[in-house]
Amino acid sequence: MKEVFKENTTNAQFILGDFGLIKSHSTAKQIGFYTFIWTQKKPITLNIDGIDKTLEPRSILALTPNQYLKVNDFVEDLIVYQFNRYF
Repeated sequence: MKEVFKENTTNAQFILGDFGLIKSHSTAKQIGFYTFIWTQKKPITLNIDGIDKTLEPRSILALTPNQYLKVNDFVEDLIVYQFNRYF
């Protein structure tokens, strides 16, 4: 699932999705968006700026655009919110 909302006059973007938004981060790279990752029923292990972090079920993690994210686990049971600085 991926829903993209854009406001063209200000270039604002809001993206709502699932694991598909972050699964491409199998190698560490900058996110480019303010990101909230919300786990549902299963934990997920992420590497943020070189540090492993396990996000427990029913938890929310906030990330800034310049942080590096690497996904260590492939858990599809999560919700991802992303937006740029114009939103």
